[in-house]
Amino acid sequence: MPNTPLPFNAADFPVALWGLLGLILVFQLVGLVQRVLLGAQLRRLEKSLERRRKEPSASVEERAPSGSEDDSGGLFEAYLDENPERRMLSKKEQFDGFRKWRNEKGLNWSK
Repeated sequence: MPNTPLPFNAADFPVALWGLLGLILVFQLVGLVQRVLLGAQLRRLEKSLERRRKEPSASVEERAPSGSEDDSGGLFEAYLDENPERRMLSKKEQFDGFRKWRNEKGLNWSK
């Protein structure tokens, strides 16, 4: 087996070793920074998903008619039941009378 010369001599080895160690250290630091950033993103995503899980129950409540919507239909019926002659009026006259009746009772539409 013939002795072939190495591409670098023994004096260059410590320099190459320090260069490789420095490169490994840089890659380790880059990996650490990436893990920290990904962890922060993961926490934000988890919080976002948690909020979204809670929203459907709130949105179902929002879709359900509020008390004022239920009451307005019930109140209109109560208005008509107070005086049976009101049912004989035209729709326009019924609604005009209903508005006046609500104002007299102190009820407003924002309830």
